[in-house]
Parts: sequence; structure tokens; C-alpha cells
Amino acid sequence: MKKYIFYIILCLLVAGCNDFLDIEPREETSITEQFSTLAGAKIALAGAYYKTEDLYSGNFFAYPDLAGGNICFTPTQNGSNIGIISKRGQLLNIYDFNDDAFSSNFTGFYNDSYNAINNTNNIINYADRLPDATDQQKNQIKAEALALRGFLHFNLLQVYGQTYNFSANATHKGIVFADKILKGGIDFPARQNVATSYNLVVKDLQMALSLFSQTAALAGSNTSYFNVVSTKAILARVALQKNDWQLAVSSASAVIASSGIELMSTANYISEWEKPNLPVSEVIFELTAPKASNSDLVSSTVATYYEITFLTSGNPPVRTVSTYGNYAASANLINLFAANDIRKNNFIIQSLRVKTTNGFVNRNFYFTKKHQDNAGTLVCRLSEMYLIQAEANARMNNTAVALNALNTVRNRSNLNSLANTTDIFEEIFLERRREMCFETFFLYDIARINKSVSRSDDCISALCNLNFPNNRFVLPIPRSSINVNENMIQNEGY
Repeated sequence: MKKYIFYIILCLLVAGCNDFLDIEPREETSITEQFSTLAGAKIALAGAYYKTEDLYSGNFFAYPDLAGGNICFTPTQNGSNIGIISKRGQLLNIYDFNDDAFSSNFTGFYNDSYNAINNTNNIINYADRLPDATDQQKNQIKAEALALRGFLHFNLLQVYGQTYNFSANATHKGIVFADKILKGGIDFPARQNVATSYNLVVKDLQMALSLFSQTAALAGSNTSYFNVVSTKAILARVALQKNDWQLAVSSASAVIASSGIELMSTANYISEWEKPNLPVSEVIFELTAPKASNSDLVSSTVATYYEITFLTSGNPPVRTVSTYGNYAASANLINLFAANDIRKNNFIIQSLRVKTTNGFVNRNFYFTKKHQDNAGTLVCRLSEMYLIQAEANARMNNTAVALNALNTVRNRSNLNSLANTTDIFEEIFLERRREMCFETFFLYDIARINKSVSRSDDCISALCNLNFPNNRFVLPIPRSSINVNENMIQNEGY
């Protein structure tokens, strides 16, 4: 019962925050009361994690793979349009590259991200005033809040800011970096450029690293909350997108060397992904979907997009499809896996009836095993660190070191080592696509190396390809935010 009450308080805490730059945050007295005890500060921190998980597991999670071309739509399962492959879900404008500022598919993501950031700013501002906390406890709470704030801003930056090398010295528009509580009708912050935005994200993460203690602020798995290891891993990811190759290498290498986490083995790779409701062994950071006391999920998970479920009945028992998500792997993606690549077995292959002009036909669809059974929301795992090592070292012309890191992932997947390559960046790009598919990377990887989107197979949009550079590699700032902020400048093309 206590746990259930805790989540009611937590949800009320999140719901009590108002739209970014629309209505003022909660009354100062209620904030003061919230941070009058260590327990209250912990509830606020739990609320910040809760909101971050809700944001990350929502539209944000599917967007890069859907827009980039890793995803195809599945046939409609019931109704008068049964068997028809059609665009479904909450990202239809984004899939067609015609999102607009007035009804953006990401309006909620934008506003709720800044709500969550305001929560972290409250925690950071009030942690030092906690009368019943030790300095170590205060620092730990601030460290986790700073890491969350940097992480939330980075996710916004990927969605709303063009890739780092889009302009000379990254002087193009980035995001509003909110390092203080923002109040509607009072604060009218302007967008920083991309270079400054990235520097501020890095600053938050590095400040967090200077404050962490050995004891997490909240009870639970050490992979469920920010700590030194997960913060360095996110810093490595940020540095790669920032084109700071040295910081990317040093951060990723530190995680590999000192985290105590090892890559999943070749023999166990598939079985690790098949474990129900449990993270894979090489997970670094996973946002756990909260549950009430009756074990029901408080929020949805990424399984909503990808999960396929079955019913077994009869004697002898027969297994039939019960439900499935809107998204399966595209043919473009599946064709990248060689016959001996173990990751080709990391899909549930299911024949589904598809309606054509000549009647129904059976067609195989590939559902990823990564996000079945309402597992937590995967944020970061060790494979990514090796691939960051590979790309960043290649950028610094450390080709032998880059190949060694790349081959570590290839060999684990049962692929032969590459002794040399005429285009190491393309090899790393393809390996990231195979290894990190459905983990929030693909569109940003495409943009980082200035490639174009090509969605020829399975694409049912009027616009399947997107040449780089293009205004549609980022989304529009919601019009509601521009209406209340006289200093807000819209992304070009919107």
C-alpha cells in the first residue's frame, strides 16, 4: 500500500508542473514544503526519473528508427480494413516528413521535457537547503538531477537542432537551455546555438561526475539511476554527436575499462534479449517503468510499438497471434544481416495476412526481441561504447584502434574481423545500424555523417527519401511555445 501511495504522490508531483513558458510553476510555498526534508527531495527526484522515463519511452523512442528507415508498418489486425498495411500511430506527420508547428506530433514531448527540466532545477536549487541530509546526500541528489537535466536537454537538442557540423562552428540554432526555473509571462529565453547548447549539456554531465558519491539517492538497481558509469556513457554519446572525438574516446573507454560490465557473449546474445521483464546483462542504464502495488504498470513501455503476443489453446495446443504492435523491422534493415550474423535470430518472424488487390497473401514480418514483455526502457548498453570508440578513433585517424573496437562487436556477432577497409566510416555506420537498431539512434547517425534518408523498401509515405542537408531533419518548435515567448525563433522551413 505504501508503494502505491508513493506513486500517487509521484504522479501528482509530475502532473502539478505546468506547460513550459505557459503558466507559472507551482507556488513557492509548496516547493519549500516539498524540499523541507530529505524524503521530500527523494520523492521529487523519483518524480523527475518517472517523467524522464515517460518521455523517453514515448514518441521519442520510435522516432529515429521510423524516420530513418528501420521500421515498416504491420497490417491492420481487425476492423473493416483488416490486413491492410497503412500508416498508424502518433507519428504520421513525422513519418511523412511534414510535421507542422501548429499540430506537431512532438508538442507534448517538447512541453513535458521542459516540465521535467524545471523539476530538476528545483531539486538542484533546493538540495543544499535540506536540513536533515548530509553533504554527501545533498551532493548525490544534485548529481543525479544534473545528469537528468543534461540528458533531457540533449534529447531535445537531437530533435530540434540540426547535426553539429550543419554550419561552420555549429552556430546554427540549438535549444533553450533552462538552468533555472522558467516562468511564463516573465522569462523569455532565446535559443542558444548548437555549439553552446552542447557545451552546456557537457557542463551539466561533468558537474554531476564531480558530485557523485558511492550511494545512490534512491533504492533500486544501480542501472536504474544515474551514477558515474551511466553518466560517463551518456557523456560519450553526447561527445560523439558534438564531434568531440577525444572526449568521446576517453569517456567510452572509461566505461569499458572500469564499469565491471562485460559484453554479452556470442552464445548468450539471443537468450539475453529473450529474458522476460529483465534487462540484458550489458545494460548500463535502463529507465524502469514504475508499477503500482498490484504490479500493474503505471505508464506504458516501448513494447507498445514492437511487441507481439500469442495465445495457446486446443489439444494438441496451437499457438496463434493475439496482438502485435504497429512496427516491425524494414526489409532494408533485415537485408543488412549476413546469414551467419547471430543478430538475424533476434527477431520473431511471424507470417501475417496482408490484403492486396488480388486478395490476401501471407507475408513474414520481423518483430524485434529487444522490446518484448514490457521490459524497462533501454537507454544505454556496452556495445554502444565500443562503437563510439570505433568512430571517434577513426575520426582521429587511429585506424588500427578503431578497427579493433569495431571488430569486438563484429566478432561477438559471429562476423569475421575486418583487417582493413576502404571506408571505415561506412562500416561503422552499418554496424551501428545492425547492433543499435530500435534503440533511438538511426536518424541521428544518418545526420551525423551527413547521409541522406533512403526508405525504399516497405515505405508507404509520399516522401520516402530525404536528401541531406534538409530542414526536415529536425522538427518544428511547437507554435504554442512561440506564441508565449517573444524571443523564440522557429526552425527554418516551418
